Amino acid sequence: VRGRSLAGSKEFISEESYESEKKSKPVAGAGRCVIQKFIMYPDNNFRRLWTALVVGLLVYTGTVFIYRLIFVRFYVPRELEVPRFWNYFDHMVDIMFVMDLLIQFFFTYTSEKGYEVALPR
Repeated sequence: VRGRSLAGSKEFISEESYESEKKSKPVAGAGRCVIQKFIMYPDNNFRRLWTALVVGLLVYTGTVFIYRLIFVRFYVPRELEVPRFWNYFDHMVDIMFVMDLLIQFFFTYTSEKGYEVALPR
């Protein structure tokens, strides 16, 4: 099933034909680099898990973190006592976002012409 996105010129295909499409289209930069074995394609299980983890961290950052910052940390009459767990958790979230920044360099992406680009960025 082929179609066009609502945005206009970008085409999309169904998941069933993704594998055959992936084999038929050339992958830009395939085999040119020693780092090539670390490149993660969209069907990679680690990439899917990582993306789900980052989405969870973004939801936390957009909800719980904001709530704690406004209503707990900056409580006007006096600062409330924050359990150490939250400090450790916030540091872990920061580390995960830095790791995400580095891991994103090893993900493939789709060029404007529809090719899957596998060159390290």
